[in-house]
Formats: sequence, structure tokens, C-alpha cells
Amino acid sequence: MSYFYITTHLNGYVLDIPGCNRENGVKIITYPKNSPPSDNQLWKFDYQPDGTFLIISKLHGKVLDCGGQTQGTELIMWDRHGGNNQRFRKEGNHIVSLSGLTLDIQGGNTAPGAHIILWSRNNPPSNNQKFDFTSA
Repeated sequence: MSYFYITTHLNGYVLDIPGCNRENGVKIITYPKNSPPSDNQLWKFDYQPDGTFLIISKLHGKVLDCGGQTQGTELIMWDRHGGNNQRFRKEGNHIVSLSGLTLDIQGGNTAPGAHIILWSRNNPPSNNQKFDFTSA
């Protein structure tokens, strides 16, 4: 299975596990793409029978996890268990949790290290909530 970057429309940064941290609960950030590619910025899908998917890190096999399912919850890494807080779907350029909240670069922060949270979809749409999956 091919790995990919999750790239923001806001500034072209990618989702990143800071410092290649292997602990549960580490908060996901945006960061410039490393060159050469590094495993803490590479991801793959595991599609589920209901059409949702898990997003798995190449670094350690842990998955993106929303912890809670409320607005403002920070996106973290966690051991895979396949619960609702680890399952997502893609709607256009939005990555949406099962609670219906979308991934959001907190406050539209363009600095390296900005945190990813769950938030209601902005209307009109904004680039801090849009992501592409790009080849590694």
C-alpha cells in the first residue's frame, strides 16, 4: 500500500507527528514537508466496511484519533482499536470525523507547529479545513 502526505490548502504544510514521538496522546501538527521524506509525515488508509477509513502512520502504525467528538478536540495519535473516534470520511477536500466535525488548523494558524482540531465546517469554506492526499 502506498503512503501519502496529508497536505493543507492553507499553506502547503503537511500533517506531522512532532519529534517522531511514539507515545499515545501526542498532538498532531502542521509542518513543512521534510526532505527527504520522513515516516512521521507519511500516512495510509485502512478502509472499513461502512465506507469510513482509519488513517495510519508509517512511523509506528498508530492511527489518527479524535479523542473526544466535540468541537475543539485536538487530533492525536493512539493505538489502533477502530472505534468511532478513529474513523473518518472524505467529503470533497474535507476530512470529517463520525461526529460530523471536520479537521481544522486551529485558528487558521500558518506557523509551523499549528495544532489540528475538530471544528464545524466553515461557511463559506476556508483553506484551514481543506486537505489533499498527495503522493510521497
